[in-house]
Amino acid sequence: MFKKRLLIASLLAWLTLFMAGRLRAEQPAAVDSDSPPDPNCCAGEECCLAPPRPNWYVETEGIALKRTVLDRIDIASLGTMPGHLIVLDRDDLDQPFQAGPRIVIGHTFEGTPFQIEFSYFILGDWDATTGVRSDAGNLYPRFTAFGSSPVSPVAGLDNDNSIQIHEHSHLDDEELNWKHAICMPTNCMAVTYLIGMRHMSIRERFDYFSTTLGGDSAAVSTQTNNDLWGPQVGGIVEFYTSQQSWIRLEGKAALCDNFASRDLQSTMVGGTTPSVPASALSGSGTTYVGDIGVTVYWRPTEHIISRIGYQLLWVHDLALAAENFDIDPVSGQPPVAMNRTGSSLYQGPFAGVEVNW
Repeated sequence: MFKKRLLIASLLAWLTLFMAGRLRAEQPAAVDSDSPPDPNCCAGEECCLAPPRPNWYVETEGIALKRTVLDRIDIASLGTMPGHLIVLDRDDLDQPFQAGPRIVIGHTFEGTPFQIEFSYFILGDWDATTGVRSDAGNLYPRFTAFGSSPVSPVAGLDNDNSIQIHEHSHLDDEELNWKHAICMPTNCMAVTYLIGMRHMSIRERFDYFSTTLGGDSAAVSTQTNNDLWGPQVGGIVEFYTSQQSWIRLEGKAALCDNFASRDLQSTMVGGTTPSVPASALSGSGTTYVGDIGVTVYWRPTEHIISRIGYQLLWVHDLALAAENFDIDPVSGQPPVAMNRTGSSLYQGPFAGVEVNW
């Protein structure tokens, strides 16, 4: 799977370079667009102010994002309904920031307001485990509506003395954008709008394991894959704070087709609920992506620019593994439809260096 993502990233990067070379050959020669702005331009004269627009630029940076699932997912209770107490939910999993590299390759077409840009990032996987214990054996899982199911108590599922959960999640992202700078007359501000394509891969696994005082056990494991492809639009606003520094505000929205899949299996030892060797579902649907960020730039030399910022990435209508591990307490079968209503929020800082020529 990693090789497949690397191949996609390489193809998109090659497409960026190929299109840049073809289009550049068709453009007339122009003055150097990488020169610094006129310091008198903010005095009210009609001019076009913009941060440097080099012919070619490559940005490399480190990014660290924290993952938050926006839906509460209760797992286990102490006691039965009514009067039960939720003692384990998905939010109890500790999922700190995960870091990874991001690379951006871009080209400015001389004498035009156009740029083409490819970006790719991949993060370390989130992986966390937690659980609860009760020596009294009065833990109840969500499978039996926390002990309030008409068939409760279910041997092998209810009256647990230990319940443990484990979650693993992966994210990588690629973009190819066509950018158009809008000429602004004054105020040391540059505005750019963009259109492009976005691809995201979100793969997850959620494991549940419980034991009873009598020695019965229940293990349920679910894997989900979300493969997102779709167009996106966005805008960039940049403000000069000095001849060597500026601030960028950026926002993007994507409407993606999500080919999602869910694979579930369960193993029951003792009890009355049968095991499920394998159950698979797949299908396509629409997923929404929102991406906003703020970046501070400092240009110590003509061809080197440092940057630091903060990014917030929101993805809605996902098939999350933690929302797709339910089973029927009698038949042991999972629901016949995949839950595709999950939402995840990724946020965190980034910092890096741009080299241009």
